Amino acid sequence: METLLKKYLITDIEEDARRQYIDAQSVFVERERTRKEASSVSGSMFWRQQSGREYLIRQTASNAQKSLGPRSTDTENTLERFTVHYRPRSFSN
Repeated sequence: METLLKKYLITDIEEDARRQYIDAQSVFVERERTRKEASSVSGSMFWRQQSGREYLIRQTASNAQKSLGPRSTDTENTLERFTVHYRPRSFSN
């Protein structure tokens, strides 16, 4: 049993391996951050006239729609933040 434990004990790793681990961890953290950021600006937003008021509508890539509320300073700011970060996907090579 003791030889089995010795075989699987964690040992210090070389400096190069340590740097590679830190680099990989940094890349993963950044990938997750950008994935979340990209999902916040997917789809589209537009104003819809309904019952005499304008409502900000968010449409997902699958065409689901959700009202974000009537036109106000808050909804206008939401649309502004969306359009600043939004870049339409290019389907050309």
